Amino acid sequence: MAMDLHDGVVEVDEREAVDPGVDLRPHSVDLVQALTTPAEPAALPPDSAAHMDWLAFTETPGATTGNRDHDAILDATLALVGSIGYEATTTARIARLAEVNENAVFALYRTKLELFMDATLRQWQAGLRFKDAFASGIAARYGVGIAEATLFREAQRGGRERVRSLSLEQLRSNGQGDRGSVTFIWAPPHKGRPTMR
Repeated sequence: MAMDLHDGVVEVDEREAVDPGVDLRPHSVDLVQALTTPAEPAALPPDSAAHMDWLAFTETPGATTGNRDHDAILDATLALVGSIGYEATTTARIARLAEVNENAVFALYRTKLELFMDATLRQWQAGLRFKDAFASGIAARYGVGIAEATLFREAQRGGRERVRSLSLEQLRSNGQGDRGSVTFIWAPPHKGRPTMR
């Protein structure tokens, strides 16, 4: 697809479009308008996404299973995978960190992958509630673009390296379990609730 700007009019040649069923003209107009009318980027609000610091279930309000040993196993799994990676994390190490017998791990989960996928899903479900509330509040005050940029900035803050590392391991592993691939997306308030696909 070719775009040309002549005297303020966008001409779109769709003969080269990758997908002829997609009308790119509205997006092309927005892009050309943005490129021809540069502006200073908006300042991001000082809001802090404290929920991104919660790595453990016991630290996340409303996320516990109600069973101390189960919560300890889930916490240990996330802590170890976030620190040393999935491959280096063993069920024996998880049990040691959780201060339980390794048999307690296998009483709840058949495999390390099943445990990791359950811990991941539970963490994402709990975190998504806080992420949605945080982003929706910013979007209501400043707009969706500012909310998305603020979320990105908060994810990159110093001190969240283990959380970022854990997120990468989760994304890398999420297609291996019986549940298949799970991707969580924050949907801006005007487009509905967060979705799983």
